[in-house]
Order: sequence, then structure tokens, then C-alpha cells
Amino acid sequence: MKIFFLLSLLICFFPLLGADQQAFLSIDPIPYFESGYHAHIGVDLHPIRFSIMTSKSDRPLYTEKPATGVKATSKAVGIDMDVVGKTSEGLYGGASFMRVRWLFKHQATQSSIRQDGDLFGGKIGYRHYFRPRFFMDGRVSYYVNSSSNQDVPLAGTRNEISERYIYPFLEFGLAY
Repeated sequence: MKIFFLLSLLICFFPLLGADQQAFLSIDPIPYFESGYHAHIGVDLHPIRFSIMTSKSDRPLYTEKPATGVKATSKAVGIDMDVVGKTSEGLYGGASFMRVRWLFKHQATQSSIRQDGDLFGGKIGYRHYFRPRFFMDGRVSYYVNSSSNQDVPLAGTRNEISERYIYPFLEFGLAY
């Protein structure tokens, strides 16, 4: 988490380097309804866009439905690289890497187990600017879980972390 904040601080100063760079901050409101969050901070360097992200979810995106009586949460930190072309607006494609930590907790026995893993993915999306500084970014990402152990046994239950996952994002942001 500390690396996220240090990189965020560096990205904020990229626009000072020249007129073509543009820093941005965006959030996806959907995880807020699941007691979580998802945020990106990044910089457009045309034709490449870099960003870092952090997220938390009480309904983990990368797990199969947990066994009855088991609550699963996930936290992730990651980096993204997108090919955007000459402007920030429009169609783009990119790649992602995320480090995810899942926590499975059995409600009755209060036992828990943690599983860490890496997700690699590709994405395609579209960014539209409403005003010079406000934008909406919609994309679909496809992730592959490279973790070696995707079975999580806990207190006599069997829980599974998905090998592959497709997830839609809808982010709103501010560019400066």
C-alpha cells in the first residue's frame, strides 16, 4: 500500500514535465455498493498511458462463490499500461498486472486463511471527455490467475479462486 501512495505522488508531478502529459485520477463506483473501493491514478504520455490502482471488495471478484458460512474479502494493488494513440479520448487497449490478497474467514469457527496471488490481464476500453477535465472510462478486462494454489480449504469447507475472470469497469475521473 505504501508503494501505491509513493507512485501516486510521483504521477501527480508528471504534468509539470511538458504540455503533452496529463495526469488523472479515476474511481469505479460499483465496488462502493459492495463495501469496497477501486481507484486509479495515472499519467497520459501519448501514445502510452500508465496508471496504478488499488481496490478492496467484500465480494471478491476473483473467487468462485465461497462455501456457506465463509466470508471472502480481497485487496489488490496493480499497474496498467494502455496504448491510447494521439489523444486521451477514444478506443484503447492495454495490459494489467495485479497483486491480490484474499482472506477467507469461517463465520462459525472464526478461523481464517489468507491466499496471495498475481493476476495478469488484457483489456479494451473507451474513454470519453465530457468537459476538458472530466471523463468517463468504460472497459472490459480479462485476467488470468497465475497463482499455483487456487483451492482454499477452511474449517471443512472448500473454496476456490478463479483461474480466469472477465470484469467490466465503469470509471469516472478528473484529468489535470
